[in-house]
Amino acid sequence: MKININEEEVRHILKMHFKEKEKTFLLKEDNASDTEKLRIAIASGCINKGGNLYTRADNGRVIYRVKSAAQPTKLVDFYADLTYVFVDGSKNGMWKCEAITTTLNKKEADKVAAEAAAEAARIAGIATDANIANLKKEGGWKTYDELISIDTKENINNPTMYEKQVIDGVSLFRRKVSGGVGEALTDDQKAIVSKWQSKGAKLRKDLDPEQAKTWTSKVVSPKSEGYFVQDLVMYFPPTVITDTNITTQFQDAVRDQTPTNDEDCKTTIEAYYFAFKKKKKFEPNMFNAMKEKVQACKNEYYGQWKGLFGGGGKKYDGYIDVLSGMNDGKDGTKSPRTYGDDAQWKL
Repeated sequence: MKININEEEVRHILKMHFKEKEKTFLLKEDNASDTEKLRIAIASGCINKGGNLYTRADNGRVIYRVKSAAQPTKLVDFYADLTYVFVDGSKNGMWKCEAITTTLNKKEADKVAAEAAAEAARIAGIATDANIANLKKEGGWKTYDELISIDTKENINNPTMYEKQVIDGVSLFRRKVSGGVGEALTDDQKAIVSKWQSKGAKLRKDLDPEQAKTWTSKVVSPKSEGYFVQDLVMYFPPTVITDTNITTQFQDAVRDQTPTNDEDCKTTIEAYYFAFKKKKKFEPNMFNAMKEKVQACKNEYYGQWKGLFGGGGKKYDGYIDVLSGMNDGKDGTKSPRTYGDDAQWKL
């Protein structure tokens, strides 16, 4: 049987067929990488604006369909691989867009930089945590959160009751009465502390209230030596000799931190001067006590030596001048500098 269809119905059927066919290959955007490249090309003006991005259903490729700039009556599909095809099949070829490479390279560089910064922050965080843990272990420091459960906010923030220091952005507190080195020490650290304790020194936590008022603090093991994560400070009574063995080690020169006479000081200064000149090595506790004795002698007798014509004091004043950095010695000895290995000898 013959079916008669008028011209209007034919046009309607063809139109619906064309739209249905278009739906079979023009779907939603789902290829982020290719889509990003085409968006960059559009934004940078490499291809005309005013079109639409699609993903073909037949092959999954992303296209950007827009009117041809050269032939506005025709549509052209641009692909992320820098090829193009006219929809009517009349033309195809390649297109260029340097902005795609430039933009993507920058994004990749920014991504790598961000990842590197995140990794550096992670490593720094680990180092910070370890440093704080060592300070708390060796120095008896605590965080505010640790203290607030055992003391009041007012006491913690009272500078007469608590010391405070900020390390790596973390606030640490230590009770002044009991502050000092903690209990969890290495064997080397214990040996240093024990040696000074045998000389009459005490840790802060071992001082009674009266001693805390009168005893003098001294750095006996600087942080730079590598044994402690902070300077080891110990306390000495006003009259106690810090190291009774220094006399033997320095030609029986040291009897007391306060010089007893100028002859004792001459021996002390001379021993210290030649120890410096010959680059001798001494343990920190011994060296610090000797240096204090020489400084006391300088304060007591410089320019005022006793005996006939000053008892030859000019020679010893010369030693002191060299050690104080005033000038180099007549014997060619260079004065200790303010930095470097010999800085510790400078008076």
